[in-house]
Amino acid sequence: MGAGRDGGGASATGGWSENERQAALRAVADAVDRLGHALSDVGLPQAMRESASCNLRSLDRGLPNEPLEELLLSCEAYATVTAPAALATNDLEQVRDEGQYLLHDFQALASAGRGKNFLANLGNTLTGTQNVFLRSALGEPDVQDALADLLDALSPLAALAGGETIARKRLLPAGKRLFIPVMVLGGAIMLVIILLSSISFATGLTLLPGGLELPVVSNKSGAQSTATAVAQTGRPTPTTASSARATATPAAGPQPTATNAPGSAPTATPPPGSPKFTVSPNSLQVCFDSPATFTVSYTGGSQPISWTASWSDHSNIGLSPSSGSLSPGRSANVTVSLLVDQGVTGTITIAPNNGLGAETVTYDSTNC
Repeated sequence: MGAGRDGGGASATGGWSENERQAALRAVADAVDRLGHALSDVGLPQAMRESASCNLRSLDRGLPNEPLEELLLSCEAYATVTAPAALATNDLEQVRDEGQYLLHDFQALASAGRGKNFLANLGNTLTGTQNVFLRSALGEPDVQDALADLLDALSPLAALAGGETIARKRLLPAGKRLFIPVMVLGGAIMLVIILLSSISFATGLTLLPGGLELPVVSNKSGAQSTATAVAQTGRPTPTTASSARATATPAAGPQPTATNAPGSAPTATPPPGSPKFTVSPNSLQVCFDSPATFTVSYTGGSQPISWTASWSDHSNIGLSPSSGSLSPGRSANVTVSLLVDQGVTGTITIAPNNGLGAETVTYDSTNC
């Protein structure tokens, strides 16, 4: 941010000169404007940001119960009205306190955007769909960059009377990023070893490099050797079998012929069906007071896929959600809304990421 601190400014304003104060507030206003443009570019125009579908409380319980646009307007008013008025009367505490509230809320927005992948499989209820759509927009790289600029601009004002700028929440240092996963992995390995040892102690099984040694049920060396060999290889060795026959005492009368049970053959797993990505219906009539819905479906295959919808008329048409992921055999509903009361036509392209062809949906509001 361009507004730095120097020792030559007025002491009543925390060491900032008049020009530096104006530059700090202007940086906040510019950052809010950039964030609004970034949100519009990813399919979240002002008209949609004012609606209940963009309620902040759905992202974080610590956020205010209001649409996203209200928070943007509050930040803009802070930079252009309330903070300049407070600085004019040397009320640094008001500038700091309001700056801290805004900094907290926008930090929560940035965190919600970074965590969108963990919530991509929410149910298709109305609240869940709106929540995923808002998180998806906040997670776009351009929106995240604009949020980072706004946090940088708010930080000095939120610490105006404290002497130091409030530290931004960032990722763990490299040492901690490596240390914590290693500790978690080490703990998991130790837990597995303890569980295996407990099972071995309780059942009498012994872990060997070649397999499992079964508990001895006979004091005959030939039977013990045979049990070990069968546990390791699934069949008796020739040497062990000969030894067992040599030590056996013949009995009178005909003896039943021993038949070794054949080994279990591996069951062939049938290949999954051919993956298929479909969209229906392929044409919609959407009106200002009557949104329309189409369904994206994924069948066959063995791995989840992700999909993204793209359209050119973001000023008149909104999608909720505009992207998502599907497991094999699952589907998701996409709501198409007309943002202004006028007749428009166009095409929406829905493309999966697994190499299958893209599907299209046409919309028409001229007959509303």
